[in-house]
Amino acid sequence: MDIFEVQLTKGEDLWTLRMYFMLIHTAPTTKSVEIDLISRQEEYHCPHGSVTWIAKALKLEEAQFVFALDSQRAHSTMTETYMLSMVRRRERLQSHINGLMEYAEKYLGDTLGDMLQDARKVPDQQDDWVDTDNPFMVPIPDGAELVVLPLPSYLGKHHFYKLGVGGLVDQELQLRQGQANDTLHELWLALADKAVIFQKDVRHATNYNRNTRAWAKIATTEAIVQRHARIYCRCRMQMLALGAGPDILGQYQQLQDIDLRVSTAIADPNARGHRDDTLGWFWTMDVP
Repeated sequence: MDIFEVQLTKGEDLWTLRMYFMLIHTAPTTKSVEIDLISRQEEYHCPHGSVTWIAKALKLEEAQFVFALDSQRAHSTMTETYMLSMVRRRERLQSHINGLMEYAEKYLGDTLGDMLQDARKVPDQQDDWVDTDNPFMVPIPDGAELVVLPLPSYLGKHHFYKLGVGGLVDQELQLRQGQANDTLHELWLALADKAVIFQKDVRHATNYNRNTRAWAKIATTEAIVQRHARIYCRCRMQMLALGAGPDILGQYQQLQDIDLRVSTAIADPNARGHRDDTLGWFWTMDVP
């Protein structure tokens, strides 16, 4: 068993976070999976460039999700500058999606339009977060953040097998595992940061102003935790749609609310009173 020490610096203070976990090998990142798949492109009998295309699609999926969350937090009192920045973000996102769709036609041809019509909407999108006083932030039906991406996990893997490009299904599944590893890594860091803030800021806040600032940091960090947690949940859902077996799903388990709770045991597992504390299952995983 190896001991990893993550040093978090704030001002002149240096905190050491010790995370204990079994290390067999470092889990592959999305980039390392992409490199490996490109080197074995011919094994999947897919058109050249398909691996990079899927990897870009996964990044666009995350961008859709982040934009939707930012839109949810927007309100009618936002400045015109901020509102304009959101509109421009949506336009840039739509431009990237258009490029993705053009490339998808090489694989799916004229059937792409019908597949998109039948595909379900992007998961985790809500209908009750629309601010009707802010028309710029309303997620219109064809808004970039709601567009279904032309991936096997959304359109249905059977279509790709039928068209003779079933290798795209296998490629996406492997890239999804890399995406899950990356997301769990970011979740680790966010939860560790939150634990340290509790230990060093919240507990030692001696007046109202310091307490307010400490809890503002907690709120900011919690938003990051929830973002990565929901991205991971979507990633796992798409792995299910791709036909991931028990071996994969057993490794990438469902996230529960209790898994996202933090205690000072994360920041200092040897501290008094934390002998019986248990951490979430992903703390013992091999992640990047």
